[in-house]
Formats: sequence, structure tokens, C-alpha cells
Amino acid sequence: MTQKKTTTKKECPAPVFQNIRGKNYETVASRIKRFRFMYPTYSLISEILVMDEQHIIILAKVKDEKGRVISTGLAEEVRGAGMINKTSALENGETSAWGRALGNLGIDESGSVATADEVRNAIKQQDQPSEEKPKPKPKPSTDEPRMATDRQLTSIRQQFKGLDTNGAVAMKAILLDSTGIEVPDGKTLETLLLKDIADLITEEGATNFLSRPF
Repeated sequence: MTQKKTTTKKECPAPVFQNIRGKNYETVASRIKRFRFMYPTYSLISEILVMDEQHIIILAKVKDEKGRVISTGLAEEVRGAGMINKTSALENGETSAWGRALGNLGIDESGSVATADEVRNAIKQQDQPSEEKPKPKPKPSTDEPRMATDRQLTSIRQQFKGLDTNGAVAMKAILLDSTGIEVPDGKTLETLLLKDIADLITEEGATNFLSRPF
């Protein structure tokens, strides 16, 4: 008599929790493991929305076998906020986004979309003393005119080459309106330009500056 082979049906992995301040949160690794078991044909995709010197924003998407987006999760990380984000802000953000996308899909046994990883990192960042921002340099006294630098003067001369003869008149009118200083005729460019005005001109270009409303 031939015995029939029995196959053992695999069960979904049990969720793994971490207790944080009296509440259980499922870990991201646990959600991913159960996601692979429950939705073997689905995919988990990451997309970088913002990545600059200060912030990173990651969008995670869960797609079905037809490529339709079923759920999403967003995560933002600040570079340098906490020990992890000093070196691995991108990886940290992706992990958090994955966890939230899977939580929004319904893979959660703790009653929270946030994962243990996300909550733990948030607490660490809150507990870490914030670094003091450098104090802004005091503005120089406005009692006396501050002259433009040689480099600014060179730049301004080059920009004013393209202006018509009314440029000097317009410049004097702007100085009078914006600073209250009246420039007599015959003054040189060096005595005409204040530092603040020179900064604006070299930043924006002479033509744009002359069209500024004051």
C-alpha cells in the first residue's frame, strides 16, 4: 500500500514587535517579511522626491502584478538630525517610507501605521540636544555710507555698459527713493554706490535692478 505524501502548508510569519514607552510597534523587517509572504506578486518601489543638503523625502509605493499603485508611504529625514542621519539619512528615510507604505496596505498587528523603527528614531531625534545655530553677524552701522568693493564696481561697470544714457539718472533716482541720499551731478561711480545697493546690482544685474519697485 502506497502512502500519500503530505505537504505542510506554510504559515504567514508571526509579526515581530518592539515595546516603546508602553506600546507595541511592529518592525519594518517584520512587515516586509509578511508582505513577501502575503503578496508574492506585489512589488515595493522607492522614489526620491527631494534630496538636497538638508532634507530627504522618500515616497514608497506598493504595486500589484499589473503595476497599479495599491498603497504609498512618505518619509522625510533631516540630514544630521540624530546619529543615524549624520551618515545614513537616505537609507533611514527609505526604511521609514517602506514601513508606512506596508502599514497603509494593512500589514499591521499593532494598530499603528508607524513602525518601531520610525518611532524609535523620532524619539532619539527629540531627545538629542539641538545644535546651536551660529548667531548672525551684526549689520554694520548705517550712519555712514559703505562703499562697494573693487570687484563689485568692476561687475557693475560691465553691466551698465549695456544701458542707455538714462541709466545714471535712473540710478540716482533709485538711490534717492530707497536710501534718501541725493547724489550730486558729476560724482564718480565709487562715491555713488553704497554697499547694499552694489550687492543688489551684482546679484540681479543692472537692468533688473533698475526695474525694481521701491
